[in-house]
Amino acid sequence: MKRVIQSDQAPAPIGAYSQAIQCNNGFLYLSGQIGLKTGDDRLVSSNTIEQLAQICHNIESVLAAASMTLENVI
Repeated sequence: MKRVIQSDQAPAPIGAYSQAIQCNNGFLYLSGQIGLKTGDDRLVSSNTIEQLAQICHNIESVLAAASMTLENVI
């Protein structure tokens, strides 16, 4: 069994995929993230460090939607 994870605090998927899928074995598989802000189709900045910070924020938002944190990342 699997469950689709969707966070309104992270950018919506651009293609035909989910932000994450949680399996009944407890694993959560996240899709790739880029430096988009929620509700915006543009990169947060052309600055790599600012993009990385946004990517981390997006990942944390998807994890939170699955009741997880960065502590759960392997």
